[in-house]
Amino acid sequence: EWVGQLLLFNAGADYGPGELRMAERLAAVGGPGLLRRQEMLSEWQLMADYRLLFAQMQEGFVLYKVVLDERRQPVDLLIQEVNPSAERMLGLSSERLPGRMLSEFVTGGPEWVKRLIQVAVDGQTRRFEHYFQEVGRFFEIKAFQPQPGRVAAAFIDITDRKRAEMERARLAMAVEQVADGIMITDTAAAIQYVNPALERMTGYSRDELIGQNPRLLKSGKQNAAFYQEMWKTLLLGRIWAGRMIDRRKDGSLYEEDATIAPVRDALGRVVNYVGIKRDVSREAQLQERLRQAQKMEAIGTLAGGIAHDFNNILAAILGYTELALMTLPAECRERANLEQVMVAGRRARELVKQILTFSRQVETERKPVQMHLIVKEALKLLQATLPATIEIRARVDPAMAIDDLVVDARQLPEGPGDRLGGGALGEVVRVGLPRGERQRPSLVEEAQQDA
Repeated sequence: EWVGQLLLFNAGADYGPGELRMAERLAAVGGPGLLRRQEMLSEWQLMADYRLLFAQMQEGFVLYKVVLDERRQPVDLLIQEVNPSAERMLGLSSERLPGRMLSEFVTGGPEWVKRLIQVAVDGQTRRFEHYFQEVGRFFEIKAFQPQPGRVAAAFIDITDRKRAEMERARLAMAVEQVADGIMITDTAAAIQYVNPALERMTGYSRDELIGQNPRLLKSGKQNAAFYQEMWKTLLLGRIWAGRMIDRRKDGSLYEEDATIAPVRDALGRVVNYVGIKRDVSREAQLQERLRQAQKMEAIGTLAGGIAHDFNNILAAILGYTELALMTLPAECRERANLEQVMVAGRRARELVKQILTFSRQVETERKPVQMHLIVKEALKLLQATLPATIEIRARVDPAMAIDDLVVDARQLPEGPGDRLGGGALGEVVRVGLPRGERQRPSLVEEAQQDA
């Protein structure tokens, strides 16, 4: 074998018998030394390869020697090797680190140092994450025992990943706490996520909604064309926004403003749909009440304009009637008729004041009202609308509040002698107006209070 190795260096020569015998004697004497040299060269080459890998690896690497106390227990770690990546990550120079104790750099025994010591004790490999406040970076560390009495720590910088995780966590927390309902579905419209606000809005729990189709909330107030237009917009990759009426779990309806947008992946493909929903039922009610109030204001304005014109006409009627009464003697038969005209004119004038009050064109004045007079006047009007067979007998005490109101006489059987007010064929309803009840606010005032 050694002859072959020696001759291999001069493979092109033509060796004779004497040269071959010389080669055999040299191989017998120097062969073992050559083998040892070859092994050493191989070890050196391997160490050079490892050293090159150690210097160029992207991960930080620190090799420690375990320092024992008199009881043979690990008490500290001696830094032996630090690669350039570790220097760059930690902001330290390799000239300052090897040969120094780890306790010189860290005090108080932080958690990551305790874990390195534990690896030296039991030899078990450990993986953990740690935030180094000194450099403001997060690292993922793998600590292992390459040989007894040694501990190695390989670590990578995961700061960007941790910050992305924290950003996602903040976003998830914000979505969970936002007041608007949020729903996420897949492309087949199966619900994958709902936030607590949507649970409160619909009355369904998250477990009841996950996996369901949003048609679970369908109220039937929107026709098929409405949903076709919505899906047409979404399938084109556009954002859809509109107002719809949905149904809660208890069957009640609510009105919502919804915005639905497609969610795309890194390749631009639509993978989800996210819907943001806001319950606007209260706002819709206020808007409707405001519209009604505006209608009433318009009617009041119209009535106010008519009332002014009517007031001018009444002034002429009352004025000329009063002049006519002044020219007629007391015993004249027509005088009684003109006096009735004056009474009706004054009543019409009071009616005009009420119309102007309703239209808010005059300043209102609150003053006590004699209810018995109003009831008597109302009973006169009521008598004119009742059949002739119905008789109203009013018993109104001016000193007390009105507690007795008759029922609708049209619901009572007609016949001779029928009466209202507690008779055999009549009925009395005790409704009463509580003393001290304040005047109900107008629709405009209610809308302003709700706003």
